[in-house]
Amino acid sequence: MKRSTSISSSHSSNQDCCRICFVEGDAKHPFVSPCLCAGTMRYVHQSCLQKWTKFSKNESCELCKFKFIRKNKPFLKWERLGVSRKENLVVIGLIVAHVLSLSYVIWRVNDNLIQLPEVLKLSKIVWSL
Repeated sequence: MKRSTSISSSHSSNQDCCRICFVEGDAKHPFVSPCLCAGTMRYVHQSCLQKWTKFSKNESCELCKFKFIRKNKPFLKWERLGVSRKENLVVIGLIVAHVLSLSYVIWRVNDNLIQLPEVLKLSKIVWSL
């Protein structure tokens, strides 16, 4: 028996809360019912469920054992992560550092490859003596 994910934020009572974070649902964070559980155990925020399944590596309900139905969004519909300006600057700094490091490695390898024929000639002369 399959159960489709249903969203119910407008008709949930004031006592209903997410079984993961224990916070009530609202228009921005509505409840979903991803499994066969009933009563107050059926309510969970979609973001809470996603975090829980990622952390626990469990793809089914721990109570009713219903396997969650996951739908991946197309790339163009991905949402932007809420990160601070400081975190953005750290990521940009790390990218710049990696690009500079990679450039240096490529330059050194290229420089060594250019010098390789001369080194081989010298090594033949030294060994022939």
